[in-house]
Amino acid sequence: MRLSFTYMAVLAISLTCLGEQTVSAQVGELGPRMQYYDKVFWANDMPGGDSVSNALFRDCCFICDSDTLFLASHADQMVLIDCTILGNGEVKWSRYPSVSDRNYISGLVRNGYDYVIEQNGTSSVELEGLPLADELLKPEPQYATQLKLVASVDYIEPGGNCQVDAVSDAPLPGGFLGWRCDDSRVKLVPSADGMSCKVYAEEHASPYMALVQSFGLNGVECALNISVGQPVSDMPSVELPGVTVMKKGLFGRLFKRKNDK
Repeated sequence: MRLSFTYMAVLAISLTCLGEQTVSAQVGELGPRMQYYDKVFWANDMPGGDSVSNALFRDCCFICDSDTLFLASHADQMVLIDCTILGNGEVKWSRYPSVSDRNYISGLVRNGYDYVIEQNGTSSVELEGLPLADELLKPEPQYATQLKLVASVDYIEPGGNCQVDAVSDAPLPGGFLGWRCDDSRVKLVPSADGMSCKVYAEEHASPYMALVQSFGLNGVECALNISVGQPVSDMPSVELPGVTVMKKGLFGRLFKRKNDK
């Protein structure tokens, strides 16, 4: 679905748009995507090894011939466009997943039916109706197709703060980057250009984790899990408080799609 200029402008204002200028990309930390076209992959023959995978797969077929098909050891910013999955085993993005993972799908079919990987989680962003879908099909994208958040410290002291910088692979459309955290104990103060954000953590009796999320107007998004009061390596394994499940990603809920009810 195409959005009118007026609607985009209203949407930007409603999300606290941070400027009309084009934001320069910080490309160095992301690197290029591996891209695979019209190939067949088996469960024991997935590319990428143990690395973090942000690969783009288009018109590929994945044969799920085991109990579980892991698309990567750790998938973040991975893209599946017009791909097919055959087999009845469980399909997961990552062998070692993170709550901050964001991966994109469009036209994914499994055994002849439309399919969403980990449908009840937060890691799958459906591209239907998003401008990002067209951007990903371009040989040389004009606007960002990847985002990554980098914190200035490993963890925040209670009552302290840190800076989180956003890195993109190309300029953001409209120079817009929105920020969000569902945890009421954390306050976000974006910079003037929107490409960084101060994260202020409330004091609390126990260490806690907070999920900081960012998103561009075309539908690109990412997240970063931040520890408050204790290094991540020392944190107990507990469910994050206040994290809202977003089946279709932030813009999947804002942009009305043809299959939405």
